[in-house]
Amino acid sequence: MLLRRRAFEGFSSYWPQIADAPHDPTDRALSDVSREVSRLYDPLPKIVVRDALVVPADNPWHGMTTVVPRAAVAARVTAEKQRRTGDILVFGSRTTWNGLLVQGLVDEIHLMVGPRALAGGIPAFDRPTDLHLLDVRRPEGPDDVLLPYAVSR
Repeated sequence: MLLRRRAFEGFSSYWPQIADAPHDPTDRALSDVSREVSRLYDPLPKIVVRDALVVPADNPWHGMTTVVPRAAVAARVTAEKQRRTGDILVFGSRTTWNGLLVQGLVDEIHLMVGPRALAGGIPAFDRPTDLHLLDVRRPEGPDDVLLPYAVSR
């Protein structure tokens, strides 16, 4: 997982506690799907893009987190891709994925579309980006749709 500081702090304070929380059909956060996502996130190595950050020892992801300065993120992503140990997931950082897109380091973009339309906001992409739709998935439960796209080269 490749995260910026704010996303890392939010994810690491939220997801680890969900895995073993009791199922609650009235609370989407405690659904079986959310609990499974928590179990999947927990063991993944995390890379936090930040020029200066010390991950507190009491953070549940302390032992599996590496902090990489912004100037070194492209080289780190390139090295991780060459190791071929799995997908690199970027969450919540349009700055990071746009920088990696420009450098040709993004293979796929998965867009989650939900039933709530928000006005205004910040564009997801800094420049026109050619994408090729790979699939349309509808996760069980919510009215969200997942749209995975390949980045055209």
